[in-house]
Amino acid sequence: MPQPFTLLASVLEHLAGLEPAALAQIVALRPDAAREPRPVTLHQLAVRLCEAGPIAELLAGLDSACTQVATAVQQATGRVPAPGYYTHDGGGPLSAVCVVEQAEVQDLLAIAPGDDGHQRHAEVLKQLAERVLVWPVGGGLAVHPGLDELARLRRRRGEPMAQLPPLPLHCPLPDTTPVMPAERLLPEATTALAVTVEQVQALLSHLEGDPLPVVKKSGGGLAVPTIRNLAEHIACPVEQMRLLLHLVVAARLVVAKTTARYDQSEWLHIDTDPCTAWQAASPADKAGQLIGAWARLRALPGGPPAPLYRHRHRHRHRPTARTPTLLSREDLGFEAAPAIRRAVLNTLTLLPPGQAATSTADLAALVRWHRPRWFLPNPPPPGVYSSLDFDDRVDLDLVLDGVLAEAQALGLTVRGALSPLGRVLLSDGQDAVAALAATVLTVTGTVKVQSDHTLVAIGIPAPELSALIDQIADLETVATHTRVWRLSTTRLQRYLAAGDDAETLLEQLRAVAPDGLPQPVEYLITDLGRKRRPVAVTAGTCLRAGR
Repeated sequence: MPQPFTLLASVLEHLAGLEPAALAQIVALRPDAAREPRPVTLHQLAVRLCEAGPIAELLAGLDSACTQVATAVQQATGRVPAPGYYTHDGGGPLSAVCVVEQAEVQDLLAIAPGDDGHQRHAEVLKQLAERVLVWPVGGGLAVHPGLDELARLRRRRGEPMAQLPPLPLHCPLPDTTPVMPAERLLPEATTALAVTVEQVQALLSHLEGDPLPVVKKSGGGLAVPTIRNLAEHIACPVEQMRLLLHLVVAARLVVAKTTARYDQSEWLHIDTDPCTAWQAASPADKAGQLIGAWARLRALPGGPPAPLYRHRHRHRHRPTARTPTLLSREDLGFEAAPAIRRAVLNTLTLLPPGQAATSTADLAALVRWHRPRWFLPNPPPPGVYSSLDFDDRVDLDLVLDGVLAEAQALGLTVRGALSPLGRVLLSDGQDAVAALAATVLTVTGTVKVQSDHTLVAIGIPAPELSALIDQIADLETVATHTRVWRLSTTRLQRYLAAGDDAETLLEQLRAVAPDGLPQPVEYLITDLGRKRRPVAVTAGTCLRAGR
């Protein structure tokens, strides 16, 4: 039978026997114990580690091997969890700790004597001890009472409480295929990132002149036809437009404001101060802002479909089938979305540089192995969702492709392989991403005008250069360090019809074209300007003679 000990005394005794490096590892893995005011004695640290509040979040971050061993340890205690547990107060449920035998845990995991599972079992127990979920006491294992949350969760999900399946020795690394040489990943990633920055710039320019109406029902948001029309205007796919709208809202460049009209309608407006700072920022700083906004975006690509969120409901026994409107409160209210994106990027770090998983299903299995409590298994378990039995996990198969597409649009991945920008984001944050992008994203204020009516810019065009060229030419090619436009007769006619004459336009082009303008380009603009020559209207006298 397990022997009870005082939880605080057992944790304090365990901490006293550790080296300073091991204590530092515990503090790094348990940031809840090192919160302000920071503990200055082992007793204060032990009291923090005895608290049950952070245990649920800590258990959710364990991989499959740690979760399985922790579940087996909890079963070995023989405790039936109470409906709730409370923070250690000297006499609550967390004031007692149980000690179990390792042989009993190995029997639950079906580890035969002498096989490879013993070594893996010891490695997993060490990882749990670094989080003070279990720790050695004499010849057994002391168990944190917070592990009872695992039994509550399994009972709530209807999972069998019998013997566990064999312990997974290693994570299932997928088969990989080379994408490109590692030295080419950064230029390729910055190209995609530069395109997204330009699309965001075009979206902001459009919203400045033509705000979008916000749906008053369903918690606000934008209607599907509005998104489609906007995507057609910006010339990008609808899913890319969804990402752009999410980014500008997360970066707080646009806001929904109530217009003083009879219907008190809401419109999506430009937020002046952040947008002014955005316009003055360099392309690398803009890229860093967008990546930071994506990292904290509380929405998943495409909006949460019906099987994604499985909430309990008082009157319904199935998940809601309504898809929330884009940018609505429900669409932007999924707090776990940033952690899911980071989990996908962290999984890609396990693959060799410059290589991607051959199958998306294999990559999804790897993500599930590292975060089993976040995602539904494949296939999802059958069951009836009622007010008491519900599942809050995410169906990874519905969101993985979208998350990878978003990461590729922002240059964090290249064809499924993690790029240098993605690795820097995981290790150092968005400021380091902007610094790395600045080494590749060069800004230019000049173009080379060629006789075939094309304009070539080497590097990222400056905002004032893009504002001029986009009015008279169509963007044809976006390469690693090159932008190519072609003069459009339609855009030129529209530009000249707005009031500017051909000679002014030629002077503006000569100012940004150090090599001069070819004769065919000058002839084209001059001929169009002649057709659009303004008609002078002056006052005159009319003489009318009678018969």
